[in-house]
Amino acid sequence: MLDYVERTINPGTKGVNNLLGFSLTNYEAVFLQTRYPQVVRVSLFGKFGGIDGVDARDLSRFQCDSFAGVYSCLLFDYFSEHELALTEAFRILRPGGVFMTHIGNVNATAVGDEPTVLSIISPREGYYEYIPPGESMLRVTVGVNWFIDAMRRVGFSSVLYRPVESTTGIETLWFLGVKPLQPAAIVNSTYHRSFENAIPLPDKFLDSSILVRVTMPIVNQEFDDLRFADHMETTVLACRKGGYLLSRDNGSTWESFILHGREEWPFANGKILRSGDLILQARCLGAMEKSGNRAELLVVRNGIVLSEFCPPGNGEWHGTSSIDEAHGTLMYADYQDNGPGRPMRVSRVFRSRDGGSSWEVVMEMDAVEIRHFHLARACPYTEGQWWLSSGDEANECRIWRSTDDGDSWSEVSIDAKLAERFGRKVLRFTDVLFDENRIIWGTDDLLGSASMMDQRLSQEQRSGSRLIAAFPGESGLKLEEIGYCGQPVRSMVDLGKYFIIMTQSARLKHSARPQIFLMEKASGKLEELFKISRYDCGVTGFTYSRASRLGVDGRFFTYRGPRDVFNGGNYLLMWEWELMP
Repeated sequence: MLDYVERTINPGTKGVNNLLGFSLTNYEAVFLQTRYPQVVRVSLFGKFGGIDGVDARDLSRFQCDSFAGVYSCLLFDYFSEHELALTEAFRILRPGGVFMTHIGNVNATAVGDEPTVLSIISPREGYYEYIPPGESMLRVTVGVNWFIDAMRRVGFSSVLYRPVESTTGIETLWFLGVKPLQPAAIVNSTYHRSFENAIPLPDKFLDSSILVRVTMPIVNQEFDDLRFADHMETTVLACRKGGYLLSRDNGSTWESFILHGREEWPFANGKILRSGDLILQARCLGAMEKSGNRAELLVVRNGIVLSEFCPPGNGEWHGTSSIDEAHGTLMYADYQDNGPGRPMRVSRVFRSRDGGSSWEVVMEMDAVEIRHFHLARACPYTEGQWWLSSGDEANECRIWRSTDDGDSWSEVSIDAKLAERFGRKVLRFTDVLFDENRIIWGTDDLLGSASMMDQRLSQEQRSGSRLIAAFPGESGLKLEEIGYCGQPVRSMVDLGKYFIIMTQSARLKHSARPQIFLMEKASGKLEELFKISRYDCGVTGFTYSRASRLGVDGRFFTYRGPRDVFNGGNYLLMWEWELMP
């Protein structure tokens, strides 16, 4: 194989003889040194010599254009974020450098499937013992053509090489790529905290392609606890322990505020009011209780606390659609952590008519009726109208409507067609979009068993979340299915002529990564754009129901899990979308 590589190496790298090798055996290291005398040995787990703890998906410790070769054998068989790792390998290779990897025959499929997780590998005696306690790996399959195309997408000139093992006569699969001498684009200096994805759209859409740029806007260890809270017009709010950060120019610059006397308070939620004041919500800690001050809800202006309130039950609100303000009325629904083995608490809806200075309870539900509230939203088209939803079990999934700013509530009935097909969990959702005469949500539920998420089944037969359009009428809601998503939907953003739909990742067997969808408003066409890269094999809520409601000049913000998109850092993402007609 190295003879083939020698013929492939571009003259521009002659004399450059260093190679990055993953989890090399001593035999491999000696063999590679016949062409690359300087071999840097790295591994994620195990004692392979060299540098431990190096993740192929995050090579930020290595500079751009710093290696003549990158080599691995049976590396991509154990994680699913292949395109992310390929992008990193491309970045650290010098122009003309060569990428080499072998994927096991049993894990390389003939069809064009993207990386698919088959199982989780946990260490035990005599079996992957080098994996540290508490860690695990995945067994992953990938389509041969998909992997070659992914190499080309990140910039490689790629080829599949099939050498035959001399001892067994078995044909093996080696994927080789060369980085062109002239780079296609300039790599961002803060590459490991920003990425771009240019996506062609099907002919059925109004635009031909879309450029998506995702950034962690503040890369500073001091703010690693920073959490996205709210976005209104060009003002963005992010909470942190002891205070918050505020941007007044749509995320370009930020001001930091620490609240005196509350430096240890873990602020979890926030809301930007139309007056410019902020509502901050803190988790109630033992230290706060011992101090005699248990107030969870603060009204703040320029770092000064104007008022505080401790609501009954001490329940946080769930996400950005759990609190709203309209025509002088501010309302939020708390999210009690009720469930088996936990204390059963009453769920409440709180209302303020003086900008958050005082609050009253306008709705209560016992824990035997619902587990918790998910959503409290004002209809932007009808003054005084509010919508309220709850979950999680089928009998707990309910919707209420108020037409008098919360003075009274009536439970809303739904037509039988979709309810008969999916059950009442079609009413389980954590975010909504209001679009003239309809309400749109994505179900925060698989609507069936995980075993029925089989991609070989038709969408009609397959379980998985759906996008729903609800049309309000005097007799209740008429529901229509817009399309199939799969993973439970957590957030939706209005981006002008499109809606952006974001899911969590709940079932590793079928999809280890959250999904991003584009829905065209006028036609209702729905298209999955891409999946989010992850740095572990656990499940994630991804946005955890916290996202901008409306993009401003193509920019919006979301929360993120600590191992989603980037490896570590804070809980804030900035998204920029550019449409290409």
